[in-house]
Amino acid sequence: KKKITQKKMAAALLPKNVLVIGGCGALGQGVIRAFNSNNKWKTFCLDVKSSSIAHQSLLFPSSSSRTWVENVKNIEKEVQSLGGLDSIICTAGGWVGGDIHSDNILENIELMNDISTKPSITAVYLAKYLRAPGLVALTGARAALEPTPDMIAYGLSKATTHHLVQSAAKSKPFKETGNRIIGILPITIDTQANRQAMPSANFETWTPVEEFSNALLSWAENVETAKNGCLYEFATHFKKTKIVEHLPQ
Repeated sequence: KKKITQKKMAAALLPKNVLVIGGCGALGQGVIRAFNSNNKWKTFCLDVKSSSIAHQSLLFPSSSSRTWVENVKNIEKEVQSLGGLDSIICTAGGWVGGDIHSDNILENIELMNDISTKPSITAVYLAKYLRAPGLVALTGARAALEPTPDMIAYGLSKATTHHLVQSAAKSKPFKETGNRIIGILPITIDTQANRQAMPSANFETWTPVEEFSNALLSWAENVETAKNGCLYEFATHFKKTKIVEHLPQ
């Protein structure tokens, strides 16, 4: 018992590791800043370019002769060398519109698969290196809880992410270890890029990046407060944000 206690005490003194996939985007940068503000955490960014604010960057080739599977296997080797992760947060993604008969629908589906679906799968795949109790958080979308006829590619990728969260939550790696997996569901994130794209929109209904990053840090710090398999919708009205739970059935 004494040895176990000493091990736990030693583990508590070690810095916690968080891997942010897509950490160079606006949401990813916000998440890294939030975790950096807490001295307990060491931040690792996985993206196609280096992060200027993370403690360390892991690079995923943007163009490579290797397949996606080969690239993930190489990243896995780097993750193994970190000695374990305490949280994995996937903020990678993007948006494209278009219905099923749009001229570029096939290209858009392939694009969303590459920038949204595959990073989410990578996050869950790397969860084997979580130190229990650890947290995995993926980025879905409130819109994808319903049909998305005018943005088919986007809806497909986000609905897949929701399915991944709720299916993984019921698998042995999460049910039997104390690890948790959740999804965050933005409606519209208040970023500079979104403001430039929609300058006449009502920004009072947009959710600041800090709302997501602070919530994710809180869940990572207190894993037991995150409901396994839950999709957390961030609904903002008149600049006030409410988190709505969508629990798996």
